[in-house]
Amino acid sequence: MQKSPFERIRASKMMDPVRGTMFWNEARRVRDGVGEMRRRFQNTSESSHSTRDIPPTALGPELELSKGVYRRIVPAMLDREVYRRNMGLLTEVLDDAGIQWWWVDSVGHRGRRAVAVSEEQRRAAGRALVATAKRVPTGGAWRITDGLTRSSHYALAGRVDWEGGLGESGVWRIAEVCVFKGHERTLGLSHGCDLEFWCADEESATVTAPRENRAAKILDRAEARLVSAERDGRTVQIPAVLDQTMLEDITFPIDVVYTWVDGADPRWLARKAEASGEGPPARLHAEATDPARFRSRDELRYSLRSLDDHAPWVRQIFLVTDQQVPSWLNTEDPRITIVDHREIFPDDGRLPVFNSNAIISRLHHIEGLSEHFLYFNDDVMLTRPVLPQQFFTGAGLALVSPSNNRRPFVAPSVEHEPHLNLTANIRHLMLEATGRNVSRAIKHTPHPLLRSVLAELEEKFPEAYDRTTRSRFRHHDDVVADQLHHYYAQAIGRAVPGSLGYLYLNVLDDSFLPVFNGFAEKRDRDAMCVNDAPVSGATPIDDAFVQDFLDGMYPARSRFERD
Repeated sequence: MQKSPFERIRASKMMDPVRGTMFWNEARRVRDGVGEMRRRFQNTSESSHSTRDIPPTALGPELELSKGVYRRIVPAMLDREVYRRNMGLLTEVLDDAGIQWWWVDSVGHRGRRAVAVSEEQRRAAGRALVATAKRVPTGGAWRITDGLTRSSHYALAGRVDWEGGLGESGVWRIAEVCVFKGHERTLGLSHGCDLEFWCADEESATVTAPRENRAAKILDRAEARLVSAERDGRTVQIPAVLDQTMLEDITFPIDVVYTWVDGADPRWLARKAEASGEGPPARLHAEATDPARFRSRDELRYSLRSLDDHAPWVRQIFLVTDQQVPSWLNTEDPRITIVDHREIFPDDGRLPVFNSNAIISRLHHIEGLSEHFLYFNDDVMLTRPVLPQQFFTGAGLALVSPSNNRRPFVAPSVEHEPHLNLTANIRHLMLEATGRNVSRAIKHTPHPLLRSVLAELEEKFPEAYDRTTRSRFRHHDDVVADQLHHYYAQAIGRAVPGSLGYLYLNVLDDSFLPVFNGFAEKRDRDAMCVNDAPVSGATPIDDAFVQDFLDGMYPARSRFERD
């Protein structure tokens, strides 16, 4: 029978009052926030110091020296594969040394993996890591740091100071520093795997982790018992309590819907030209037919890369198009479904349609679409790992993203920009249905939507929906279902405000250049929108710059691209 971490530590007779005191002092130090202060004022010069102890002649041909740190040159891959590689590096060393480890459902970081071993195995783990790093050809790129404070970084193949904070820390972070071939971004300890040391208390018969996890820091013997479970595509050992469903866990499927158009397709352009010439010309705002609204910069390719990398938990992806399929799209992938406009619009002469408001108003008619789904414009991309809980609550409520931008209160008019007219028309419907008005806009993020709420809105406002879906181009009388959903769902208790980190970028305004450059370095938001929004008097950003930016953000192909 598999012993719990507590039982193995207790049987070892290696727990003593001195070590127990060291652990609790460390826990109190982290609790009091000292770790956060040290992280903020970390001396980065320590990163390169121990690298000088590694003989260059011992390094393999795949290593290069950059700013005093050796890094391994690897083919471009998704960031989540880098996290997985570093977990594999660590667990392989532990397995080879015969050290029992288990998976930890950590909190606070959505991409980094964490595993744990008994405190009694601390020295054995350290010896095994150093010995392996000195033996393997690329071990010069292996680094370790205090996972709680990030105060000191060491090259595992160099001289590691085990007597200082690293030797007493409750968490080590281990990584093979790498760089993608043809790129400059270094993926180091930020993408490492954490090794936690769990301590036992004889008197209380509990096991204590060095920090919070999805369950709790302190577990009794029964909850700490190891069981088999599926994590990250493999079978691992986890404490029994982590195999239970928590209140905040998402237990329902979540799909993604994209709307996409290739505005350079000759057949599509011919249909658009024919539709534009039908009858007397309608009075439309200039943006309604602006080519920028229909231009494709291959944003969909990069958005799908971001989805594959940062939200692998998505069930199905539906791509809504007008008789078009991207030439590079792997339509054989079972998670991709192409949905033509003819499948979601009635066959009564409304098609073809070139009005995104009309198309969005029909998304809930997609056959097989889950109740909970995310609507993506193709220019919206994830920029770091995200969790389902950032879009829906465990009870199924949508988490919407209101903007701080408050829209002017004006009557709809062809002279106004389309987004102002949409808000004006939605306000009228909201007052009619709920007695509540709205002021704040909705951010250009992935939109969490409830299929049943969208169906309810179409039934409640049939005239507004019918009018919108019969407008071939954007019209000042339109409504748009995703925004109406966000407001209405909050009013009826089916949605609440969320806190998704988001950045807006406009490729038609070169004042955004510093924002592009800064974000490429920081990547400190959950999502971004790379929009083509015409701005009077502004200079567009060079196409080559935008392409380089997207290639740098998403250098690796996704599973959704053809070979």
